[in-house]
Amino acid sequence: MRIVRGAFLVEALQPHNLPNHGLMVNYCCCGKYYGTHLNCRPYCGTSSDTSNRVEWCSAVVEDALEIINSKSLGLIVYHP
Repeated sequence: MRIVRGAFLVEALQPHNLPNHGLMVNYCCCGKYYGTHLNCRPYCGTSSDTSNRVEWCSAVVEDALEIINSKSLGLIVYHP
């Protein structure tokens, strides 16, 4: 840690600068997560009117990485 003109300069992660919550996503009845901008569930094709909205969590990250690992541009664009 260094002091620059009376302010602390920290060269490491500062947790107080990170958000304390994530984006809201929809949770499908088949156990997958998808974006709130979609009108139907991408996995089972039913209406998203009855989907549960949940906060971004590690399970959402796992679903996103699964889609990214598919290396399919169509899937990646459809599931932002």
